Amino acid sequence: MKRCSIFLYIFALFFYAQEVFAADIFLGADKSSISVNDTVVVTAFINSSGIAINSAEGVISFPTDLLSVESVSMAGSIFSIWVEQPYFSNTAGTVSFNGGSPNPGFNGARGAAVKIYLKAKNKGTATLGVVSGNVYANDGLGTDVTSSKKGVTLTIGEQINKIPVVVSNTPSAPVVVSADMPDQERWYKKNTSTFTWNIDGTITAAQLLVDTSANSTPTITYAPAIGRKDVSGFPEGVSYIHVRLANANGWGATTHRKVKIDTVPPTELNIIPDSTPDDYIKLSLSAKDKTSGVQSYKIMYNDNLLGGTSVNPSTTNTTDIVLPAIPAGTQDLVVYVYDRANNAQMRSITVESPKIKAPTITTYPEVVTKGEQIEVIGTSYPLGNVLVFIKHDDDQEKSYLVKSDESGVFTFKSEDVTKTGLTALWAVATRGDTIQSDPSAPVYVQVNKSLIVRTGLFATEVLIVLIPLILLLILLACLMYYGFHTFRMMRKRLLLDLNKTEDESKKIFDVLKKDINTTTQYTTTDKEKEGLRTLTKDVDQAEQYFEKRIEKIKKEDL
Repeated sequence: MKRCSIFLYIFALFFYAQEVFAADIFLGADKSSISVNDTVVVTAFINSSGIAINSAEGVISFPTDLLSVESVSMAGSIFSIWVEQPYFSNTAGTVSFNGGSPNPGFNGARGAAVKIYLKAKNKGTATLGVVSGNVYANDGLGTDVTSSKKGVTLTIGEQINKIPVVVSNTPSAPVVVSADMPDQERWYKKNTSTFTWNIDGTITAAQLLVDTSANSTPTITYAPAIGRKDVSGFPEGVSYIHVRLANANGWGATTHRKVKIDTVPPTELNIIPDSTPDDYIKLSLSAKDKTSGVQSYKIMYNDNLLGGTSVNPSTTNTTDIVLPAIPAGTQDLVVYVYDRANNAQMRSITVESPKIKAPTITTYPEVVTKGEQIEVIGTSYPLGNVLVFIKHDDDQEKSYLVKSDESGVFTFKSEDVTKTGLTALWAVATRGDTIQSDPSAPVYVQVNKSLIVRTGLFATEVLIVLIPLILLLILLACLMYYGFHTFRMMRKRLLLDLNKTEDESKKIFDVLKKDINTTTQYTTTDKEKEGLRTLTKDVDQAEQYFEKRIEKIKKEDL
């Protein structure tokens, strides 16, 4: 009994393993024999052997001396989720894929994973193999259920110079249109669309094919013909829908309608903030987009568009954007990067907005005359806007907008000054409607009256001083003349009085001398005579003294 149980257990394990590990990866070609320069489609199939699977991965090898991959298509694949896009290398001779399908997964014997479009390069026998691969069950555990991996062999012969068979009266190539993908050169961010073309009563059949080759021949036949096809699951990149129509005379020309799909936003958005020498914010932006390429950047500030630029979709270099002025200080920006299909990635960034510097007034007149203009010269940012303010004493200030040149020099010339007094001027750098610098240091200009008025006022001031001085001099001259005249009259009278006094004193002295001589005649004694002689002598001396004194007065004092 114990041996029987062990046997049944081993049998159950063997049977279970056979049932679970039963999925195959195998390759199939649309033709086994081709010629040089022909194209062959090799499909990687999954046979789940009755088990639901949800993902598979594999690496397919091919001889690079005989074949080269033109494209890999995911159109019609059992997988709709791709861990990474199928990749091929014509140098290494490999094609890799890694896809998945959501619940309930796939269960079937011939599920196409990817289609590989190869071109024959040289004649020979080309063997394609699955060098590695795994199929995983949809059991919630990701159980590897891979059983086998099978390749395919192609025979490549000499190139055949095919002479195209021209069949007359066959349908012309149909015009294939799409309402939601009208432009075949434009990228779209949806992978489904409806394509239509016109058919009439003569059309008996239509052939379609969706792949990534630009010149494939349609292989899927619809009879009776259809004029509409809903296509879903376009892979990332460039695909083609190939359509041709048939009538009683045969198949007509093929239309190869291009479809460009990019559903994945750009990645690796990198932002480096900086400032320019003239104190603007500069952002150095870079991003990557694998399929359609980066198309543009957009910068938002307070929900308003601040700046943006378009870029060459093929470039991977950094793009610099200098932003318009925003208030100084810490500011929050939102940066968007768009690819050619208008997929967007967004990133927020905080920047430090520099404060703009005040201008400097370098040249100005210290004094002007009323009626003249005040001209000032200063420096600010190159090609920047400057507000020049002017204020006369207690008047309301006025502002004037000027622009600096490429070297940052600005010039302002006022209107004719109508008021005298002290006038102040200063300048402010301005950007936009609200961003302004601090004011510059003010300068002051003295406004004087005009030359004619100043000359008249000077003359008036001079006359105000001069006239009283002249009058004073006249008065003084009059006083001096009056005093001189009075003095002359007084001197004249005094001189007359002196002459009269001199005459009278002479007469007096003559009388005295005469009396002394008379008295001498009657004197008898010597003593009396001596006394009279002394008296006579004294009288003579007194007379001489008076004469000299009067003469001196006349000469020196008068």
